[in-house]
Amino acid sequence: MLADLGHLLRASNVGAQLDLAALPLATPLRAILDGDQVQRRVLAGGDDYELLVTLPPAQLAGAQQQLAALHLPLTPIGRIVAGEGIGGLPEAFAGLGGWDHFAERRA
Repeated sequence: MLADLGHLLRASNVGAQLDLAALPLATPLRAILDGDQVQRRVLAGGDDYELLVTLPPAQLAGAQQQLAALHLPLTPIGRIVAGEGIGGLPEAFAGLGGWDHFAERRA
C-alpha cells in the first residue's frame, strides 16, 4: 500500500496523512500476527489486498453509498495534504517501502 500511495503522491505533488487505526485488517491476519506485524504486512506486503483511491471529501459519502449497494466497503484511511511524504507512520516504520514488481525487489 505504501508503494502505491507513494506513486500517487509523487504524480500529484502532494503528501498524505495516514490513520493507521482505520486500516481494514483481515481477521485471519490479525489472528496469526501481532499488531505491528499486521501493519507492516498491510503497508509493505507484496500483494495489495484493497484498492487505493483518492477523492474529494465532499464525494466520500456518495461513493460509500454507491459501493455499499454492491456490498463493497469504502474505508477512509487518511487524507491528502500539501507537502511531500507520508505522515502518521510510527518511527519504526520510517523508510518502509513496498514490493517493486518490475524490479523484483523491495522499493
